[in-house]
Amino acid sequence: MRARDGVSLSYCVSRQPGHSECVVVVNPPDQAPRWWLAVADGLRHHVDVVIPEYRGFPACERVLCDAECAFEVQVRDLDCILDAEDYLRRAHVVGWCAGAKLMLQLAESRGDRVRSLFGTGIGVGPSHDDERHALYATVRRKPGLLRLLVSRARADRRGDDGLLDYYGTETGYLNVLKLVEAFREVDKTHTLARTRLPCTLVHGCRDRVVRLPEAVLTAARENPEVRLHWVDGDHYLPASHPDRLRALILETVRRSGGAVAAAGERREGRER
Repeated sequence: MRARDGVSLSYCVSRQPGHSECVVVVNPPDQAPRWWLAVADGLRHHVDVVIPEYRGFPACERVLCDAECAFEVQVRDLDCILDAEDYLRRAHVVGWCAGAKLMLQLAESRGDRVRSLFGTGIGVGPSHDDERHALYATVRRKPGLLRLLVSRARADRRGDDGLLDYYGTETGYLNVLKLVEAFREVDKTHTLARTRLPCTLVHGCRDRVVRLPEAVLTAARENPEVRLHWVDGDHYLPASHPDRLRALILETVRRSGGAVAAAGERREGRER
């Protein structure tokens, strides 16, 4: 499909006949949909599952201009994807890490599109990833270093090679760095205190990537819609705790009044 400015937008989708609810998973810009495969495999028997890509991905045929990488543009793109099909127009939105910023902005500006919220390892405040910020600044000053960076990462499979596993080209790598930079100063720390949507947060006790700000902890204590669960895991709960996340996502869908199909009640039909 196409965004409103004509840029290609893609999303991974699992649909089955008879489902009345749809879960939309919003990743951070520097993580691929593959992290959610185990969770989605369990969810797809009960709800439809959609995982949007960021603009231009996964093809990465050109370098995105700075304006295209703006956070506001990513919000519009997500809204455009939700507007593409009737079944997406009232979705249960899941946000991981910085993807939670998109989730919360969509809920705040287009609450009519969202039925419930689910966040794991949520990074809702300004980023303090100074290493990634410095890397992007260096590449902007000296573009020739990008090729060296990518070739070294491919050779030794260390450092930031997680980006290469999915976006695997110099163009894709640079686009990811630009998107991460665009998310850097966005602050949605206080949004959860105001939400009136059913919201579940799951955080790993050993998460060293994201530390929950006090405002989020306060929202979990004072806002009856926000429920916080701690699990014995790190930042990558979609891979390490897929069953726990699946169960809590379905619980949140039910809490919003959504009808979750039982696995044995699936109608015959092919997944699309």
